[in-house]
Amino acid sequence: MAERTFTLSELYDVWPALSIDERVEGFELLQRDDAEKFFLHLSARDKAHLVLALPAGERRLWMRLLAPDDAADVIQEAPPVDVTGIVIYFSVAAIVLRGTLL
Repeated sequence: MAERTFTLSELYDVWPALSIDERVEGFELLQRDDAEKFFLHLSARDKAHLVLALPAGERRLWMRLLAPDDAADVIQEAPPVDVTGIVIYFSVAAIVLRGTLL
């Protein structure tokens, strides 16, 4: 059985109507290049919710894709109890080196 994949436009169209579990499932069905484009296009709030719903091992990969100021925006959008879950997967050194403060 062939694995189902989503196109960017298909996932963009249904994203607002999906639960967080469905969003993760749809996101994981994207091809890697499409997933990167899709992730970068999301709002900071959607990025925060998506990253926190991903397996711990993947959080770092997606947070490192962001520019430091974008990562700070995502951290600010995370629910207070989950901020640590995002921060520990982002290189704080990158924020300091670029002069961006949280």
